[in-house]
Amino acid sequence: MQGSMHEDEDDIWLQRPALADRATRQAGGLSCQAIELDPGGTNPAECLFGATDATAKGRVVALLDPARIFGLPEILEASGLHHVSLFQHGTDDSTPILVQLLPEARLTRQLLDGRDRPTSLLHAKAGIYFRTSMGMTGLRRHLRRLMRVSDDQGQVYFFRFWEPWAAQCYFEQIKDMPQRALHWFHTVEGESLGDVLVPDPEAGRMMVFGASFGNAARPHVPFRLAAVEYQALQHARLRADLRQIVGLIRKTFPDVAEKLGHARLERDVTRSVRRMQDFGIRQRDNLLRLAAWDLHSEGRLEGRDAQGLLRAILENSMPETQKMLALTERIAELDQTASPGRLA
Repeated sequence: MQGSMHEDEDDIWLQRPALADRATRQAGGLSCQAIELDPGGTNPAECLFGATDATAKGRVVALLDPARIFGLPEILEASGLHHVSLFQHGTDDSTPILVQLLPEARLTRQLLDGRDRPTSLLHAKAGIYFRTSMGMTGLRRHLRRLMRVSDDQGQVYFFRFWEPWAAQCYFEQIKDMPQRALHWFHTVEGESLGDVLVPDPEAGRMMVFGASFGNAARPHVPFRLAAVEYQALQHARLRADLRQIVGLIRKTFPDVAEKLGHARLERDVTRSVRRMQDFGIRQRDNLLRLAAWDLHSEGRLEGRDAQGLLRAILENSMPETQKMLALTERIAELDQTASPGRLA
């Protein structure tokens, strides 16, 4: 992948904000600080590059999910920014991309712009950022080692740590676990990763995680998730899904949302999602659909079926895809008989 900035060119100077609430970084520990975002200001990129005097030398690299930004591969080709796929093959709409940002780049401004306009990308939650002195090749190599993770039972997972909700949850979970932080912030080759920056647009902040381990030796062991880490990620995923589902329902059914009010809508959707998860429904799109069905049924979806077939389908152990198909077919049958609570 070609770009205007080559791997071996001199690093750009980073300018770190000198904030009074910056956490003190202790050797061997993980620090965490929050920088206020300025999504509508004159210099929204300040949270990445700083404002005045440079205090550290390095790069700002974004790790972006093309599924969150329409046409990202084409945007990058036109931008001239140095970029490379995190995976082995070339960039497309399914592979995360490492992008070396520049303060004056249009994409940099768009990524941190939270205003209500088509080009603003802050609320797309497209990825995370690194302030690092590592080259792109070394950074890519290090991050690739962290994509595959196993739990205490040996089950292997694909860790999408570039999703902001996952990154923030994970780093907050390991902030008091030096060996875990060492695995992330110190490479096998002895380089320091630098800072990981995670946008949290709902809270109006950028979370900054960093660690210093000196000459500590990084353990040559597989990357594993402890049970407590896995559980924390599960809960964070649920919270992220719930926020998105509530937002989509509010946008898709504004009359229903206005009638219920924010608090009740959030409560009812949360109740629906948790209930459907008990029935084996896990996919976010399916949870969204079922939560909407519950709302339009003015109660539980299965309550509108006098024969109890919807309840029987939900309780059946069939695969999720098959279950959704059966539910859809049964609802269509009920709608044809003009049953109360029509969902079509």
